Amino acid sequence: MSIEGMFDDLEARFAHLQAQERRAQAEDLVRAEWARVSVKDRLRGALDHPVRLHVEGIDPIAGRVQRVGADHVELGDLAGARLAVVPWHGVLAIEGLPRRSAAASSRLDEQTLTSWLRETARDHLVLRVESVVGSIAGARVVGVGADAVDLTFLGTGESPGADRRGGALTLRLTAVRAVLVE
Repeated sequence: MSIEGMFDDLEARFAHLQAQERRAQAEDLVRAEWARVSVKDRLRGALDHPVRLHVEGIDPIAGRVQRVGADHVELGDLAGARLAVVPWHGVLAIEGLPRRSAAASSRLDEQTLTSWLRETARDHLVLRVESVVGSIAGARVVGVGADAVDLTFLGTGESPGADRRGGALTLRLTAVRAVLVE
């Protein structure tokens, strides 16, 4: 091999090593960026995408992501309900979540579960509340406090823990697993 050929070979090897180093650095940057992406960001990037939420203590809920609030996610296109609102504290796993996320400039919806519940009270919506104490069908919200919701019943479904004489139940928000608009 000539001296010129050796220099060409060394130059090619050096270029190859530089390319490998750049690729490794790029992969490290991608991993570092991905480590900062939250599930909320991924759900915000999945608006109108079908997902299946596995929620503590209740059956999974499948639907299309409609809104991602500060402390909940809303799913539409459900079987048997118009809308499901699921607080973050009960979500254990998500099937079908794409790897893309919302742009850093897009903002999280500021609506909270309590503000959404107050809207349902104002609109007199009939709800099914899935909670750690059971399923509460035919409920209406009559009041929302800082850490609890007061429900009244329309006489359908089970209402565990409710005073049957009054048809009302105060439920801690931490016990709520999903609220479905019937």
